[in-house]
Amino acid sequence: LATLTQDTVTIAEGSASEVARMMFEATKVPGVSEHLPRELRGIYWMKGNPIPEELMAIQYGQWHEDEGLMVLPLAPFMWSWAGGKPKDAPSKMYTEDRTAAVSSAQTLIIAQNALSAKFETCKAGRGHTRQPLVCDTTDREDELAYANLQLHQFANLTEVVDFGPLLALIAQSSFLSGASGAWTMQKQRNAKGGTAWRRVTQWGACKECADIEAGSYDMVKVIDADGNVVQPWYDEFVKYMGDVPLVTWSGWKDAAARDKAAEIQDGYVKAVQAGEAPKMMPVEVC
Repeated sequence: LATLTQDTVTIAEGSASEVARMMFEATKVPGVSEHLPRELRGIYWMKGNPIPEELMAIQYGQWHEDEGLMVLPLAPFMWSWAGGKPKDAPSKMYTEDRTAAVSSAQTLIIAQNALSAKFETCKAGRGHTRQPLVCDTTDREDELAYANLQLHQFANLTEVVDFGPLLALIAQSSFLSGASGAWTMQKQRNAKGGTAWRRVTQWGACKECADIEAGSYDMVKVIDADGNVVQPWYDEFVKYMGDVPLVTWSGWKDAAARDKAAEIQDGYVKAVQAGEAPKMMPVEVC
């Protein structure tokens, strides 16, 4: 698996403005994007994310209207990483070269995670998150104010990644292996058109609760559903990146490479199911 991305994928690199536009155009797909709520479409900056991930595209997700559920695959041009260390990088996980970006990209590409988000009102979200709640708890009508997030390895929606052990992996400490974790996405008050959200990340010492916030960041829109830049976030992002390039997964080298990747991943999944290989991430069966 370590050689999967080196042998099979292509990586695009460019300035902050170039890659943001590239991601928007590549993920605005007829028959897909228009089905998502307009507030969710566009390109978001993961401002303050301690991992060197910078931009994400939500508009290539699948929307299930009756359930208020969004499912995001990992596909080319949906994610980008800092190909270096911006002057005001939010953590020590960044590197001066592309090492951290490539490592993070490899992890996501190999795992082929799908992210699901169950949206509801902020008032309903209070039943899951007591604090922090940055969304407007007095608004009972906005059904896109709060979302509970789940991660599904290899895009298997019948299994859910247990966030807790990820903390031990990030912190490189086995002491935290029994922790619990919860991720939510909350619309910030007075944010028009879904331009600003808080991606709340919480952890706990036991499996029953996750009440310690650590690693949260803002999700702010830099390009909207129509392809227009959103201020002040767009200019702030370009300034933050400076001369540091953005790196994004742009696709497979060719059809043979894509088929090779699928073969490797299918083989790994079968080995996991047979108990012959460890799961890349702890999972719970729904």
